[in-house]
Amino acid sequence: RREMEFYVSARLDGLRRRVEDVGKKVVEEFEGRDDCLEYRSVTLLPPGSEEEVMAAAGGGGRKGAKMAHFTLQGESGDMIIRKMTEKFGRNADKDADKDVRKRTYLVQEKQIREIYHYAPGRITSSTRTYLKEGVSGTVELTSVNPFAAAPKAAELDEDFRSVVALEKECNHSVREAQREAQEIMKKRRREEREVAIDKTIFETARLKSKEDATKEAKEEEEEKPEDSKVDYLTPFLQTCVNPREPTREEAIKADRECRKALKERLIERVNIIQRRLEEENAALQKRQSAFQRNRDHVQGADEEFEQFCAEAMFRIGILEQRLQRQEETVLAKFTELEAMLKNDPRLSVIYAAADDASPMGRLGRGK
Repeated sequence: RREMEFYVSARLDGLRRRVEDVGKKVVEEFEGRDDCLEYRSVTLLPPGSEEEVMAAAGGGGRKGAKMAHFTLQGESGDMIIRKMTEKFGRNADKDADKDVRKRTYLVQEKQIREIYHYAPGRITSSTRTYLKEGVSGTVELTSVNPFAAAPKAAELDEDFRSVVALEKECNHSVREAQREAQEIMKKRRREEREVAIDKTIFETARLKSKEDATKEAKEEEEEKPEDSKVDYLTPFLQTCVNPREPTREEAIKADRECRKALKERLIERVNIIQRRLEEENAALQKRQSAFQRNRDHVQGADEEFEQFCAEAMFRIGILEQRLQRQEETVLAKFTELEAMLKNDPRLSVIYAAADDASPMGRLGRGK
C-alpha cells in the first residue's frame, strides 16, 4: 500500500491524495477542479485472470487488441482494468437530472453507468446505463421526474459517443497518473540510495582534530631523517677557532647553549598551548557570567548557551590533551639530546674526561 499527499496549489490537475493498494486498486482524490471531479478509482483484475479476459474478448483479434488499451502498467507488468469510477461535486449551473454525480466504467462488462445528483426535495436520483455493442449501443434510462420530456434518439446517440470518449479520456488520465507515480517512486529510491548525513559541529571538530594529529605525526616522521642529517651542534661552534676540535672551554659553552636553545624552544611550545587554554577558559567564564545576568531577559538563551558551552568544553579538552602530550615530549627530547651530545666526538673533550673521572673509568684504568 502506497499513500502520497500532494500540494493542490502546486498542481494543475488538483490532485490532493493518491492511495494505491498495489495490484488491486488505485484511489485519487481531487479538489478545486473546473469539472467538479472529486474522486477517481481504478479497480484491477486479480493476477492470473489475463488469459480468461483475453479469451472472452476475442483472443488475438480486434477485440483483444482493443481490450489491451484498458491496462495499467505496474512493477510486475501490465495489469488489466476491471472498472473505473469517477465522482463529481454538484455543479449549480446544471439541472440535477443532467449533473452526473457518479460515473462507472465497467470495462469488462462493456457498460457505463451514470448516477445523477439529487434534485431538491427528492430522495432518489436519475440513472443511465450505456451498453456498448459494436460501433453503436443502447441506453437504459431511469428518470425520477415524471414530467421530464423523454430524450430523442439523436440525443441519446450523441450522449453515447460522448461517454465512450470520456471513458478513453479517463483511461488516459489513469495511465498518466500511474506513470507519474512510478517516476516519483524511482526518484524516491534514488534519493534513499544517495542519502548524505550531515555531520554536527562536534563531529566535524573531532575529525578535524584527528586529521591535525595525524598530519602532525606524519610531519614529525618526515622530519626525523632530515634532523639526523643536520649538524645540530654546528651553530654553537661557529665562534671556535677549530669547530671540529674545540677546546674544553669552547665545548662546555657550546654544550650549555645547545641545551638552553632546546629548552627555550620546548617551553615556547608549551606556553603557546597554555596561553590558548587560558583564553578558552576565560571566554567560557565570561560567557557564563553574562548568561547568569541575562538569562531571564533573552528568549532562547538556554539553547544558545548550552551549544556554546559544549563547543568550548570540546576545544578545552583538545588543548589539555595537546598540553599533556607536549609535557611528556619535553623529557623525551632532553633525553635524546643528552645522548646525542655525549656521543658527539666534538664534545669528547668534556664527556671523555668525565667518564675517566668516574669510578668505573678509574676501575678500567686499574685493569
